[in-house]
Amino acid sequence: MKKLSLTIPDNLQFSELELEIILAGGLYKHKKLTLDEAADLINLSKSTFVELIKKHGFSLLEETN
Repeated sequence: MKKLSLTIPDNLQFSELELEIILAGGLYKHKKLTLDEAADLINLSKSTFVELIKKHGFSLLEETN
């Protein structure tokens, strides 16, 4: 797996977890990762990931079982 380092401006008030959710949610939204893969990418359970991406404005494109 590749590791990514990112420098963001100080005026963007996001926690590391929020940025991870935005990245993983975007990869899921664009069908680059499944829901399970996106949750695994940021070390969250599927149910927690679903809850958090909804709070960040992402909609689910597939059934969550």
